[in-house]
Amino acid sequence: MLLGKFFSSVQDWESEIFVFDTTEGLKCFYAFVSRALTLWATALYKDPLQLYWDRAKSILGKALLKDPHYLPAAYVLADIAEHEKNLPLVRKILHKSNFLKDW
Repeated sequence: MLLGKFFSSVQDWESEIFVFDTTEGLKCFYAFVSRALTLWATALYKDPLQLYWDRAKSILGKALLKDPHYLPAAYVLADIAEHEKNLPLVRKILHKSNFLKDW
């Protein structure tokens, strides 16, 4: 079991990361991955020259694949699409994240 096992190196920890017995543990792991990817993409999105926006969009897409209802990732992706004047994509992103239910 993952809990209570001592890992001697990072490689041991990485090889044991998916040894969860419940889906609750995997949800927690995916939420952590979504947060980390969103943080990275937000840093790329803050670039004033907009050189890394394509990379930020692909990273946010990966974050939303891991956790489709993670709103910070959806907000940043929708903000990028709004700056690109792609309003149908903004609406689609917010619908998929269940932010806009009745629209």
